[in-house]
Amino acid sequence: MIETRKLDHERRRRILERIASIDTLPSLPRVVTEMLRLLADDNYCVDDMMALVQQDPALTARVLRLANSAIYGRPRQIDSLAQAMVVLGGKELHRLVTTISVMRSFDDTFSRGRILDREQFWSHSVGTGELAHRVATFFRLNFSGVDFTAGLLHDVGKVVLDQFFHSEFRDCLELSHRRGLPQFEAEGKLLGLDHSEVGALLATRWGLPDSLHSAIRNHHSFDAADPHAPLVACVRLANHLVKDEALSCLGEDNHWQIEHDPAWTVLAEVRQQAEFRQRRSALDEIREGIEAARERVRTMVGELAR
Repeated sequence: MIETRKLDHERRRRILERIASIDTLPSLPRVVTEMLRLLADDNYCVDDMMALVQQDPALTARVLRLANSAIYGRPRQIDSLAQAMVVLGGKELHRLVTTISVMRSFDDTFSRGRILDREQFWSHSVGTGELAHRVATFFRLNFSGVDFTAGLLHDVGKVVLDQFFHSEFRDCLELSHRRGLPQFEAEGKLLGLDHSEVGALLATRWGLPDSLHSAIRNHHSFDAADPHAPLVACVRLANHLVKDEALSCLGEDNHWQIEHDPAWTVLAEVRQQAEFRQRRSALDEIREGIEAARERVRTMVGELAR
């Protein structure tokens, strides 16, 4: 057992050293962190948000294209960010800008990837972001846009593993399928760490707030004592629920038992109402949002993948 621990530690050390030496890791656009900063202020100025987006003409063009897509079914053309802000609202504009910016920052990485399917990966990630926000709303939690961003970014470590540790990542997937293991457990066995830790390293490099770091790092290894446990719980539940609805980036099985998940207990405590301890009935209500989000997510990712 001691030898096994030593081997795991050595594997983990080698992976971390290799990641630290990579100078081509994706960077997070400044607009994403600036958007979060603005939304954290309940009295944020919409002019500041529009000015931030308008600094990037290509981003502005893509926002307007999505605003006029089938996602919203608007009877009239939206011709400006000012119109988009009025029609869609600041929080929806934030979700569009964040999704577009993050996907665009990973374009080069995906062009060299060999396992992850770009559209499937982003469908799962955007779906998790959408549902994390819906779960947070259900439990009357206001994370000022961080819930969506955390869901969107929760699996970014997989992109790094696919691109820069391709053969090892492939071996992890094969072990997962062969033994029926959750993917993160297979990664831990072969690499000494999993994609959530790799994603957390990116979050640190990007200077993301502690809440986002925790959501990315701990969505598999949930800890109720984490000061950011409610946010992590929203992302964890959203991730599993989206997988239940076949929006998984690698078609992996969902090894999950709702009845025993501590994330639900944490969120039920937030509501402090006995009826919300009944997982099944409440989850049925949350799941209604998945179907509503499904086509929206696929349409959005399909539009951005073109």
